[in-house]
Amino acid sequence: MATKRVSIKALDRIAAETGKDKVIVDWHGENLEIDTMLTLGEAILFVDNIVNACVDTVTGEYHPEIEDFAVRSAVTAMYTNIAVPENAEHQYKLLYKTDLFDTVMENINQRQYSEMMLAVSRKLRFKLDVDKQHLKKMVEDAAYKIDKLATDVAAIFANVTPEDVQKIARAIGNGFSEDKLVQAIVDNMHEEEKEQPAEEVAENG
Repeated sequence: MATKRVSIKALDRIAAETGKDKVIVDWHGENLEIDTMLTLGEAILFVDNIVNACVDTVTGEYHPEIEDFAVRSAVTAMYTNIAVPENAEHQYKLLYKTDLFDTVMENINQRQYSEMMLAVSRKLRFKLDVDKQHLKKMVEDAAYKIDKLATDVAAIFANVTPEDVQKIARAIGNGFSEDKLVQAIVDNMHEEEKEQPAEEVAENG
């Protein structure tokens, strides 16, 4: 078992010897500053930006055709001092018509980049699976509510006769609404309650 610990200062020295944290590249006459690595916080944001760009937040639909563009955009925005245009079409044109992305990729820590891209794949798979389960539950809930509504409606109209339907239709008149339907049913029930004693008298007479 090792007894002597390597100091943090020594680790910092060794890390510094493996390469610079930032490089400046002459890119078509421009001084392009490139961070060779992202911080932990930046790496998390890098992954989230790509995943969120590929999955529609409303429908949950996955757009694989966006992924490469999202990666190029994230690399350019987070590794360089380039002012990336906000307009997606403008940004798309610049990223695919120039060798900017390739230049950046030649100067960054490939191990970190590979790990982040692996995280993107895993997070996309997880997010799509969660969204699929959520959608399935929504469909099941909707089916249950429809089935319950059908059962409730059947119970309400169980003893409704053709004559009752005609009365309700006349009461609703033109312009159907739920309020009119409910009121018509209630009024019809009240009419039946009033007619019942008269029928019983007639039968007993």
